Amino acid sequence: MSKKCLHSFMVLALLFSVIAVPVNYALADYYVQPDTPIAGDILYTGETFDIKWTTHSTTQSVVISYSTDNGVNYTPVPGGTVAATKDVQQSLPWTVPNVNSSQCILKFHYTYNWLGSPKEKDVFSPVFAIHISPTPTNLVATALSDTEIKLTWEDNAEIENKYRIDRRVYGTTEWSVIQWELPPNTTEFTDSGLAEKTMYEYRVYCIQPPNNYYGDFSNVAYATTLASASVEFAELGAPTLIATATSDGKIKLQWTDENVDIEDGYHIYKQIGSTGVMTFLTDVGSAVGEYPDSNVEPGTTYYYKISAYNSLSESEYSNTASATAIEPSSQLVATVMRFQVGSTTFYVNDAAKSLDAAPISTEGRILLPIRFVVENLGGTADWSNNQATINCNGHILILRLNENSASVDGQFKLIDPGNSTVMPMESGGRIMMPLRFVGENIGCSAEWTGTEAVIVYPADLD
Repeated sequence: MSKKCLHSFMVLALLFSVIAVPVNYALADYYVQPDTPIAGDILYTGETFDIKWTTHSTTQSVVISYSTDNGVNYTPVPGGTVAATKDVQQSLPWTVPNVNSSQCILKFHYTYNWLGSPKEKDVFSPVFAIHISPTPTNLVATALSDTEIKLTWEDNAEIENKYRIDRRVYGTTEWSVIQWELPPNTTEFTDSGLAEKTMYEYRVYCIQPPNNYYGDFSNVAYATTLASASVEFAELGAPTLIATATSDGKIKLQWTDENVDIEDGYHIYKQIGSTGVMTFLTDVGSAVGEYPDSNVEPGTTYYYKISAYNSLSESEYSNTASATAIEPSSQLVATVMRFQVGSTTFYVNDAAKSLDAAPISTEGRILLPIRFVVENLGGTADWSNNQATINCNGHILILRLNENSASVDGQFKLIDPGNSTVMPMESGGRIMMPLRFVGENIGCSAEWTGTEAVIVYPADLD
């Protein structure tokens, strides 16, 4: 081959390498492939969905964001900047946001090298849908007889496949599925074959197509089956009542329990002055043996009586007890406790004390080891079998781990009616209780100042 031909061949080879290498490099080095979600997927608000993709490149990282308006606007996925691993499928757990849209897209943004220069590129998932979480709400349980309890709830699902219902006897820990396949749009169910005078707990959830996603549980509802027709009126004895004026300006009622395990609670009646009329004041649960009446005026005599009741009858009235309210003692001093999130130091009337675990903040609520509050008010807090029993200032509270309702003086209450996720929880090996709920139900006021939670007892001295 002549030198001229050889030179021409080398020039052509060099040109080919300059042209060919970038094409092959680009094909191999700028490709990110979204794997999930796929076209037509339906996700549900609150569920954890694994976003998956494969990076066929030497890209340093992939930045993921989502759109709910067909790509007009994008919002970063929390934790969505992920170091890329070439030719390996990667995933990112994503808590699906609280929106309702059939025009959702994921965007994968990354940088690749082109002839030694950085270039940016976006690739997109297929369009998918997000539907509002199908969690049933406002579950209510009502005893119909000694063997039946009726459940009703609100159906929030758009395309639910079926409902399931769990039940357990109050005081036990294990749930059992009692109904596997209630049809779509069901909003009530009657549970039968139950034991009389037994308290049952229920929760409802629905299962969604196409991937049988389990929605969150509803609130827990409680009901106690009625007594059989052969009981109990004659067995309900009249309580014995004592009324005492206390130095904090209240009148304290105390009574003896004449009815072991057969009463549902007590009716309390009140009369103002010797010529007044005895009228209904309130109900309290069967576990309660006292009641502080704070709606009194100093110098006025009040008269009280109570009766026990269950599902079939009411006892005879107790004796009538009376007391004359007095002025609150000028020596009465409020107990003020202050707590800070993340700090194990707290203050009782400005005296520093120590917690065994720092308060935490979750869902905008403060949770902490509650015994430090209760014991500084002269009460007790006992923990057994995932259940806390608090006895403080004449009130009895029963709270259970990971449950959003509690018993307060025998009556069931939602811990936070505006947020069903607020409940006792475990953190760092300690059981943390919602401070505001407990404080307000043992006679305290509770306030968040922006930097610390402040508890004041009694509440009316705040």
